[in-house]
Amino acid sequence: MSRLLIHLSEIGYPAHWLASILSSILSGKIMTRARPPRSCPLSIAETTANRPVRTTTATPFVEDMRIQAAIRLPLMPFGFYPKSTTSGRHLPVQDPRQGRNGLGVRSAALHSCALQ
Repeated sequence: MSRLLIHLSEIGYPAHWLASILSSILSGKIMTRARPPRSCPLSIAETTANRPVRTTTATPFVEDMRIQAAIRLPLMPFGFYPKSTTSGRHLPVQDPRQGRNGLGVRSAALHSCALQ
């Protein structure tokens, strides 16, 4: 996931779009038009079908994705601060590009990885 977000940033996708996508993934609710394939190989009609948007859940994977996001946050070429969390605790993350003077500290409200 982090490689994809870094690549998309490098080819010009706006940072606020990428942060919004990451926030959606970490919330566990993803809105998509994608559906599981009904045939193999896919029929032409299946590839061109315009389906309605529906919410898909990624709840079983959210805790692991939050941990991975907290570990890789300093690598991201954009700032990220989730809109809402369940616990409200924050995990300070030192940005290695800013040195150890404390100016590069970003805070990510990733409740599953919060310091106890």
